[in-house]
Amino acid sequence: MIKKITTPRASFIAASRTQKCSPTTCPKGVASASAQNSEELKHMLTQHFETGGGLLFGTLTLKSDFISSPRGFSNSAIAVRSLPEYQEIKNMPLASNQERRHLIAQLQEKYTHEVEANTWEDWTLSTQLKAVREALMRTFVGNVWVREASKLGVLGRVSSLEVTLYPHPKLGWKKIRANLHAHFLLFTEEVIPDADPRVTALKDSLHGRWSRVLAKHGFTSRLKHQQLVSVVPSENAATRLSSYLPKGSLSEKTNDGSERTQGRSLFAPLIDAAKAHAQGLPVPVGAVSLWKNLEALFSGIHLYRVTPSLLQRYRVKEFRASKKASRRAVSVEPLAVVDPKEWLEVKKTTPELMFLLQEAATSSSPAVHLSELFSSLNVQHLPLNTC
Repeated sequence: MIKKITTPRASFIAASRTQKCSPTTCPKGVASASAQNSEELKHMLTQHFETGGGLLFGTLTLKSDFISSPRGFSNSAIAVRSLPEYQEIKNMPLASNQERRHLIAQLQEKYTHEVEANTWEDWTLSTQLKAVREALMRTFVGNVWVREASKLGVLGRVSSLEVTLYPHPKLGWKKIRANLHAHFLLFTEEVIPDADPRVTALKDSLHGRWSRVLAKHGFTSRLKHQQLVSVVPSENAATRLSSYLPKGSLSEKTNDGSERTQGRSLFAPLIDAAKAHAQGLPVPVGAVSLWKNLEALFSGIHLYRVTPSLLQRYRVKEFRASKKASRRAVSVEPLAVVDPKEWLEVKKTTPELMFLLQEAATSSSPAVHLSELFSSLNVQHLPLNTC
């Protein structure tokens, strides 16, 4: 049974083959996690504003320059899976599992020796990410922060790490500038106006802790590029912030009409490579290598966090369960029935299948277009609801 596909980046899922789906580095996983986080954040903000609560929105940044992607990959086990030799070992019909594991271990050892030593540890983006994660953690801990939070009546915090990629104007994806930064929301007991001197004092104090940690890792941050403002409670603010903050690795900077290079999301190298492959065009230089490095770097890292105090205060667990139950009850329109074995085969032989399915599912007559697509691929199927 085929469902209508509405995932924003479903057409690019087939291009990511180096690891299991995750809420950070899998296009489908990111879209799903982002939508759920957005829904839950709006629930918290709406309840918070209804009870007279206030909100402070902040941004913390660091200075970044153009950097080259390393030759090696952060995780050799992940990188080895993309080698043709790995697939040959996996497809050996007469080999036992133990023999396959032994051959894969030999292949990984050979690969590790061939990769240039220490390229990963020296990659600036890798050290940037480590610095920013530590800085964000240490900015909101300690006795000083506890006193500041108490004076302002802070109930809890939502934080988000974002990375926006700027490819080099001449070298493309071989060299990038990564704008890595953090956003956060401070939920307060009452509305605090921007003019309140406590807001300015807190901004200075937060940046002081943030910049000191960055300096230990060799990075700088200027106070004038940081932000801490009071949000006027409204339904529009709840909608806007709940959409803006949980973007995670989908973060992009829209073109403002200037000649500056447009900021791209973490998935941009993957998307560019997938589009080129689907259209039979040369893959952009450096896109595949950069994506494998990015995927391995951000795999397993949570870019969006909510403090337990807020989850408990606004009963997010119960809200999540009710939403899950309602989604389970929503009927799905079946469009066609296909034999499972034939479905698996066509997925293997048609890399652009997800893109074609999305086009069919979002057309004016999805069942008809889907049937035409399957017919063109010689897939036996039973069309449903084609009237």
